[in-house]
Amino acid sequence: MKLIKKFTSLKSPLTESGDDKNRSSISYKKNSLKLTFFLTGFTYILLVVFIFNIIGCAVLKEKFVRKPKDKPQSQKAVFSSTDIIYPAHIRYNNYFIYWRTWQGELILNIGKNNKKVLACAERALYNLKQMQELLKSPKQEELAPYVDELSDIVDELEKARLSEPRQKKLINQLKHHLHQVRAKFNYQDMKGGNWIQPD
Repeated sequence: MKLIKKFTSLKSPLTESGDDKNRSSISYKKNSLKLTFFLTGFTYILLVVFIFNIIGCAVLKEKFVRKPKDKPQSQKAVFSSTDIIYPAHIRYNNYFIYWRTWQGELILNIGKNNKKVLACAERALYNLKQMQELLKSPKQEELAPYVDELSDIVDELEKARLSEPRQKKLINQLKHHLHQVRAKFNYQDMKGGNWIQPD
C-alpha cells in the first residue's frame, strides 16, 4: 500500500510539461503586471513634473533660496552742542600737521594713482584754508598767495593727466611750497608771535 501511494504521488512526464506551461503563463502575467505598474508609475511621475512646470515652483524656490541680507545703513555722526571745542592754537596746530602730511602724500603720489593724488591735494588745500582762517589779519594776507598757488595746482590736477616733465616740475613746485609755508607759518612761530586769533 505504501508503495502504491508512492507511485501515485510521482508525477508523470505528461503532467510535468503541463505545469511548465502554467508556470510560464503565470510568470508572463507577473511580468506584464510589473511592466504596467512601471509604466503607470512613470506616467504619474511625468504628470507631476509637467504640473510643476506649468504651475511653477515659486513656493519651493522661496524655501530654498537665501534671502539677501539687508545692508546696515551707515550711521552719521551727530554732534551735540556739548562737544568740546578746542582752543584756536590747538586747532591751528592740528590743521598745520594735517596740511603738512597731506602735502607730503601728494608729493609722493604724483604720477601714480590719480584718485589718491586728487584726494591728497583737496585735503591739503582744505587744511591750509583752515589755517588761514585762524590767523590774524597781517598773517592771513601773507598766507593767501600760498593758498592760491595750491588751489591752482588742485585745479590743474583735476583737469587732466599730467605729462612726465610736468609732473617733475609740479613735484618741485610743491616741495618749494611745503618748505616756504612750513618755515613761515609753523605752529611755534605763530603761537609765540601771538598771530593766532583768540577764541
